[in-house]
Amino acid sequence: MKVPVSWLREYVDFDLPVEELARQLVFTSCEVDRIVRQGAPGGDNLEHFVVGKVLEAGKHPNADKLQLTKVDVGSGEPRSIVCGAWNFGAGATVAVVLPGGVMPGGEFTIERRKLRGEVSDGMILSERELELGQDHGGIMVLPDSLEAGTPLADVLPVGDDILEIETLYNRPDLTSIYGIAREVSALLGTELRPMPEPVALAPAPPPQPVPAPRHEEPAAVILAPAAPATPARPATDMGAERAEVNRIVALAGIATLVILGAGILLLGR
Repeated sequence: MKVPVSWLREYVDFDLPVEELARQLVFTSCEVDRIVRQGAPGGDNLEHFVVGKVLEAGKHPNADKLQLTKVDVGSGEPRSIVCGAWNFGAGATVAVVLPGGVMPGGEFTIERRKLRGEVSDGMILSERELELGQDHGGIMVLPDSLEAGTPLADVLPVGDDILEIETLYNRPDLTSIYGIAREVSALLGTELRPMPEPVALAPAPPPQPVPAPRHEEPAAVILAPAAPATPARPATDMGAERAEVNRIVALAGIATLVILGAGILLLGR
C-alpha cells in the first residue's frame, strides 16, 4: 500500500524525519519496503517554488513562439521570465520556480539565463513539469485568490514522500490511510484528528410505478392452402416382374430356333 506522508499529516502531527518514522513502524507495526520521493526534492528546495502574478505578457522581440513576461513573486521587483506557452496573459496567477530550485527528478536546476537575448529569471510551470499530471500543452493557471509569493507547497503537492507499506495478515486495521495515522498517533503519543464526515449523497428519486403488462389477443394467422399431393406410384411385386421378363426372353429364344430350323430345311431341299 502506498501512503503519502502529506496524507498522514492531515490526521496526525509529527516532527520525525520520514526515515525514522519508517524505522519505528517496521519495529512495531508493519513492513515499510521503501520510501519513494515524488515531485520536487524537499527541504529548503521548496522555498524556490512560489505563486506568481503575471503583470505583463507579450511577444518576445526575438522569437515568434516565445512570450516575455513580468511576474510578481512577492519579493521586490517583478521578475522577467521567458515562457513558451500561450494559454495565459497579464493578470494570470501561475506557479513559478526561481533560480536555484531543483526540479522533480533532481537532475535539473533552474538558473538565471538569457533566452534569445532576454533575461529569464525563473520558470513558469506546467502540470507535467511538477509531476502533477500529463498536460504539457500550456502552463498551470492557479486561482486568482492566491497571493503572490505564497509557497507553492501550501497550495499544491509539489513534493511528497511515499511510504510503500506491506501490512501483515493479522493487522487488517492498517489497510487504510487513517489506520496508519492511528498507529502513528499511538506510537508517538500525539493527537489523532477525527476522520472527515462522509459526504451525504443526494437522495435517490422515488421509484416509478411499473405499468401492468398488457394482455392482447394474438393476431390470427392465415395459412396458405397446401399444394396437392403427388399421387404415389403403386407398389409392385418385383418377383413377378422378373418372372415375366424371363418368360418373354424364353419365348423369343424358341421362336428364333424355329426360324433357324425352317431355314435349314429349305436349304436341304
